[in-house]
Amino acid sequence: MKLTINRTEFLEAIKLVKNAVNTRDIMPITKCILLSANDDGLKLTATDLEMSVESSRIICEVEEHGAVAIEAKLLSDMAAKLPAETIILSGNENGFEISSGKFHAKIFGQHADKFPLVKMDDINSDFTGINEQDFLKLLKGTIFSVCPTEGMQPALGGVFIETSDSRLIATTADGFRVSRRYIESDFNNDNKILFQGSCANKLLKLLNPKSIAMLRFMTTDYHFIIESIRWTVTMRLIADLYPDYSTYFNVASSTKIETDAAGLLDSLERMKIIATKSSNRVKLEQEANSLILSVGDSIGRARDEVEASVTGEHITIHFNIDYLIGIMKAIEDDTIEIGLSGSTKAAYFRGSNSDYEYLVLPMRA
Repeated sequence: MKLTINRTEFLEAIKLVKNAVNTRDIMPITKCILLSANDDGLKLTATDLEMSVESSRIICEVEEHGAVAIEAKLLSDMAAKLPAETIILSGNENGFEISSGKFHAKIFGQHADKFPLVKMDDINSDFTGINEQDFLKLLKGTIFSVCPTEGMQPALGGVFIETSDSRLIATTADGFRVSRRYIESDFNNDNKILFQGSCANKLLKLLNPKSIAMLRFMTTDYHFIIESIRWTVTMRLIADLYPDYSTYFNVASSTKIETDAAGLLDSLERMKIIATKSSNRVKLEQEANSLILSVGDSIGRARDEVEASVTGEHITIHFNIDYLIGIMKAIEDDTIEIGLSGSTKAAYFRGSNSDYEYLVLPMRA
């Protein structure tokens, strides 16, 4: 391999793919970044075996084709400190050289053929219909309710995506709450895709909140692939069936509360100071024009009121306060509607914007 490349573009590509570098000691080579050069430029790839990130080709002057795997932290730290904007990369695993200005270094890498590249199967589906900005919003609005530990239902550790002719739905659940967000678009296919929540968290770091460029989605029998103008991400699919929560969102509520979303979040965060981790419980009650929140624990008690429009019967209900705070932080509307059907039944949270809805199970009184 021998090529000349722009330092800024090289460093940006390293930062992108580093999101998939393995931090565990399972396979040392997965702590490396694979550099592959051909006539089209330089491509960087990293993987942790669950997810791989591949940069788009960086246009550069390639004198000799080649590939080598270099330890990610070493490569990143060195690229960030190089003195000149022009870099010359040359050599192989037996001696990989980096030159910039008057600086020169020779380091040792690993054979490229040892790098665990994903062997792609035939593409089963290929679709678009959502831009980078909106997909980021979709993940941020659901990822917080992925089940954090492996349990009886491995599927709950994933993000479930369904597409139809006109809608994409993302769903997450942890056994105590369910989050769903929607995107309306012309998808022209039916897909059911379940991938790891840990991969979704890494995707949050890759997606550009200002980009309106369309994403391309592909699936194989074993993988979910997302392609942007800057990178391609490949993730392993979870084989389990995801529970059908759609019917839970269609239950009529006996009590409806409409209140200011920001005001409710502020109140919950104040109450959280008193609701210590030993109980983490907040009680909700209603009056004609207010929602009453109260907490009590070993360190003290607190009560607060938020102006609200309340219709229906009076219901006293208890929730894990962290679950409510997580939902309210994901809501972007000025007002929120809370639907209650009893002190032991799940409550729903919806905004004036109809592209999201949340369910939360109450705590026992």
